[in-house]
Amino acid sequence: MNTQSLKQQSTGQTRNLLSAGFWSKLILRAVRQIRIHREIARQRRELAQLSDAQLKDIGISRVDALQEAERSFWDVSDAARKQNRL
Repeated sequence: MNTQSLKQQSTGQTRNLLSAGFWSKLILRAVRQIRIHREIARQRRELAQLSDAQLKDIGISRVDALQEAERSFWDVSDAARKQNRL
């Protein structure tokens, strides 16, 4: 390969990265991730607010609910990852 063909290849790769499709997909994925993480944080806050009777109805102890609520929003279980394709 000569320098001219390397320049052409490099220019082509740059054009691909700068295409509108690349950036729009990247932005959409980031927005989607933010929404999912916000929803997870909201659900964990609500779980912590449930009464003991409500927790008993869903089969979760107060300790388990508080442990779940204390997890960081980015700390997502494997099952949730698969369901939401995180």
